[in-house]
Amino acid sequence: MEVHHHPDLHHKPKKFKEYLLEFLMIFLAVTMGFLAESLREHFGDKGKEREYVASLVQNLRDDTAMFHDVIRANKEKMGALGLLAGLRQKDMNDSANRRLLYKYAKRIGYYSMFRGNDATLLQLKNSGGLRYIRLDHAADSIANYAVQITYVYSAEQMYVQGTQAAIDAAEEVIEFDLPGDGGPVSWPVFTKDPHQWLVFFNKVYTEKGWTENYVRNMEERLPLAERLLVFLQKEYDLD
Repeated sequence: MEVHHHPDLHHKPKKFKEYLLEFLMIFLAVTMGFLAESLREHFGDKGKEREYVASLVQNLRDDTAMFHDVIRANKEKMGALGLLAGLRQKDMNDSANRRLLYKYAKRIGYYSMFRGNDATLLQLKNSGGLRYIRLDHAADSIANYAVQITYVYSAEQMYVQGTQAAIDAAEEVIEFDLPGDGGPVSWPVFTKDPHQWLVFFNKVYTEKGWTENYVRNMEERLPLAERLLVFLQKEYDLD
């Protein structure tokens, strides 16, 4: 008859030092895993932060260039509209005055509008990307710039309305599509009614005013764009 020997299931109790060593090893393993994951996230976030900022810097370069171009073009428009409004008291039966009328009226209906390159700002807003911008004051400055640009677009609405109103008034007194500059016959006027001329010049003056307002809004935001551009280039060491 076979005799089976059962294994001895009684173990000697572990010493406290062994338990402590096992705990420390498990704790270190978990901690190192957590730190490794945190480092991966940190370097990943830093990469995304720099990528967003580099893209925003390029957008700001585009914005500042467009600000300068649009401001310059609208100041030229304002100058012409000012000269046109100065003909308010002139006799439009005089061919010399009509010639000036047509010369300056070319700027009626002229549009030069700011269109910011907001691709990165929209990305930061829609994807929650601002959380990656961890540099002190950078995220706040970027968010503030995004808000400030909306004031330019708000001023644009009145700029467009004022311009269209002047176009409508001008169509009642002068011919926009002229065949050429052949002398007084090429500078026709459609009315001798003083009230109609008053309405026309009022609309011109209003267009000039809303253009000035539009330019003023851009001039107030241009330094902000330039300062933010310089700040981001310096802090993130971008060319």
